[in-house]
Amino acid sequence: MVDCLLTILVNQICRLFSTHQTPDSIITLLWSIENKITGPYHITNNDSICKYDLLKLFKKYTGKEIDILPIDGKEVDKSFIDTRKLIDYKIPSYEQMVLEMTNLIRSNKVLYSQYTV
Repeated sequence: MVDCLLTILVNQICRLFSTHQTPDSIITLLWSIENKITGPYHITNNDSICKYDLLKLFKKYTGKEIDILPIDGKEVDKSFIDTRKLIDYKIPSYEQMVLEMTNLIRSNKVLYSQYTV
């Protein structure tokens, strides 16, 4: 019953966005529900990215005219790693995810009116 309700909810969310492309996070969520994946789970592509490189991707795809400066010093890798290996779904690259996120915001301005991209 719960699985059915969650699937209906996720399908409604997909319809709400009504974009040409369903966000990967929604597809992954549906797959996880259908395959009865339980408990906390880091959905990750297992690629490392530092904060500086991630911020540069946000700048690139949002078109913001901002300066992003690297900070010298000790680098700390805070990347998520999938240790359970239960999800049989290829998670896209960080670049692809940031691109899809900004496209989603652009095509749903009513839902994301607080953002300018």
